[in-house]
Amino acid sequence: MLFDDYIVEEPVNGIKIEQCKAWLKSDDTIGAFYLVQGGFNLTLDTQYQLFSLVRPRSDYIVNSAPALWNKHLLESFVGKIDTPWAWEYFGSARAYRQNIKFYSIKDKHYEIYKYQYERGGAIHQGKWVKAVIAPVIERYSLQIDCSKRGFDEEILKKRKPSWYFQFYLTGWRMVKWDVFVFINRALFRLAKRMLRKLFLTK
Repeated sequence: MLFDDYIVEEPVNGIKIEQCKAWLKSDDTIGAFYLVQGGFNLTLDTQYQLFSLVRPRSDYIVNSAPALWNKHLLESFVGKIDTPWAWEYFGSARAYRQNIKFYSIKDKHYEIYKYQYERGGAIHQGKWVKAVIAPVIERYSLQIDCSKRGFDEEILKKRKPSWYFQFYLTGWRMVKWDVFVFINRALFRLAKRMLRKLFLTK
């Protein structure tokens, strides 16, 4: 799976892609091979070269980062009311219910598909991400009228509480009671940040 705004920064190794395809076909309990190092919590696993097993029940174990997927499993993780952003977060609950394995590149140096992962690609909320698209336009001398889409300069800004309410409401509609798994995790992370900030200011 590859979104059209994931502008590749370096050549892609086709041999490694074919290798991942063969691995997927050999084991129908594998959901996906993620072609980037997405910050997952990984386990020590040497079965597949360059890849490690993502720990079960990890956050974002289902997400839209560049990957080779088992198509049947991917379709089973997608619901009719999902949004792309909610699917990446709450969609993982659907994978938790099954004994499905996910693998990720173990080291950023060996990523197969290199792009601006930290900024989510070249488009955010319908607008160009200037830090991503501007160098591409210059490098390839592209004729793109960026004024039609405009630039999104708020990609890294904090979201409003109302956004979070709507987001978790969507999660409830998607996975019902499993949404509380993610609410509990979010509250735990918030408490850790607050405690860290409290002790650092003393």
